[in-house]
Amino acid sequence: MKQINILFRELERVKLKVKAASSQEEVESLKFAEKNLINKIYTDSAEAKIPAVLDYLGTVIEKKKVGCIRIDGGTPSGSRQQLVTEFQEKDSIKAAVLSIKAGGVGLTLTAASTVLFAELSWTPGDLIQAEDRVHRIGQVSSVNIYYLLANDTVDDIMWDVVQSKLDNLGQMLDGHENTLKVSDDQPPSRSPTKQKTLDHFVRRCDNNTSGLEHQSSPKRPRY
Repeated sequence: MKQINILFRELERVKLKVKAASSQEEVESLKFAEKNLINKIYTDSAEAKIPAVLDYLGTVIEKKKVGCIRIDGGTPSGSRQQLVTEFQEKDSIKAAVLSIKAGGVGLTLTAASTVLFAELSWTPGDLIQAEDRVHRIGQVSSVNIYYLLANDTVDDIMWDVVQSKLDNLGQMLDGHENTLKVSDDQPPSRSPTKQKTLDHFVRRCDNNTSGLEHQSSPKRPRY
């Protein structure tokens, strides 16, 4: 966290310089530096969160060694469906480790009843699509979605971006509130940047889950 704090202080200095800039060329140069700093904070925040994420996973998965599949940008497209089939059908495979982008489209993961996000995306649609992998037809259980966010990391910045985009989307969908709703009953935030968890903020419409949740229990917990 020490390095992240240093980067945040540098980011604030760059923002002040942007406000005081006297030319468009200077603004563009500072904006480029600002973007690079945010990218660096993103990378360092991911590394800083790893121990806490692993600790949280230990409270969810009783056995530390469980069978799992992994799908990320480096996974060949021809192998992905086979991995999904293993997760869906094999009792020995209890977890799926997915990148948000690779796991966000075209996969059916209804064997899962719990989803954990260790990081955010700048685009809310990426998160919603990733959630929807377990909400597809064939899901017979209630699904719990958890976002693991950390104060004083890039999550503070990204959450503000996600929140703003969701607010704008809600305005564009005026008259279609059942498509996406934004909660307005948030508890007071401990973070000065008003960081909140996305599962509280995004409320999915009843249409997305009607007919998909039943009283029957899943065969086994999947993540």
